Amino acid sequence: MSIVKIGNSILTTPCSKVTEDNYTKHLSKFLMRSIPYRKHGVGIASNQVNLPYRICSVKIGKVWKTFINPEIIKYYGESFINNERCLSIPKKDFNVNRFNSVDIVYRDTNFIEHTAKYSALTAIVLQHELDHLDGVLISMKKINENK
Repeated sequence: MSIVKIGNSILTTPCSKVTEDNYTKHLSKFLMRSIPYRKHGVGIASNQVNLPYRICSVKIGKVWKTFINPEIIKYYGESFINNERCLSIPKKDFNVNRFNSVDIVYRDTNFIEHTAKYSALTAIVLQHELDHLDGVLISMKKINENK
């Protein structure tokens, strides 16, 4: 299994919510497929490993945290332009609008619901990964492309 690249329709199709009945199966498939790619970045979404479910993992400090059915419920402050890369669009940089802080609601790996505020790099990575889960690539949001 490899990272899904731009051009595959799974990347531009919104992911389905995980249910309590099937979260264990979908979570284990996601973790099995995504762990080999964690050394390459700070976040990964399920559709990047060819799974159409709302699951992503984000590196917070030195620890990877998995989010099931994450949704941003509040953005904080002014938006700013952030330069980003994506495993699904190799060797290209894109400038996109991001916010410095976000509140999200999500379920953890035990399917327990949480609400949390994230700032700085973690907030940026979460916005990037949740865009993936919504079927939006940074190339669709770009302000301008850098080579």
